[in-house]
Amino acid sequence: ADAYVFPRPGMYLWDTCAGEALLRAMGGDLTDRFGNHIRYSPEPSAHSVSNGLIAATSEALHKHLVPKVGVMDALMKLPPPLVDGDEAAAED
Repeated sequence: ADAYVFPRPGMYLWDTCAGEALLRAMGGDLTDRFGNHIRYSPEPSAHSVSNGLIAATSEALHKHLVPKVGVMDALMKLPPPLVDGDEAAAED
C-alpha cells in the first residue's frame, strides 16, 4: 500500500514510531490527520495518538491526502443512505 489513513483515536506512540522511522528513511511521511508531526514524549499522558494518522510512502502523496481526511470527517457525519422500502418511513 502507498498510504494508510486511520482517521480516529486509537493508536499509541509504540504503534507509530517504527513505521514512521521506516517511512521517513524511504522519503515518506507520517503525521496526525491534520498534518502535524507526532511528538514522541516520555510523559504517560502523551502516549496516545488522539488525532488519528496519515502515513504515505511519499511526501507528495501525504500532502495530497491531508485535506481529504477533512472530507472523510464530513461524510462520516451524514445520515446513512436510504434503502428500498425506507422512503415511506422517511416521509413520516
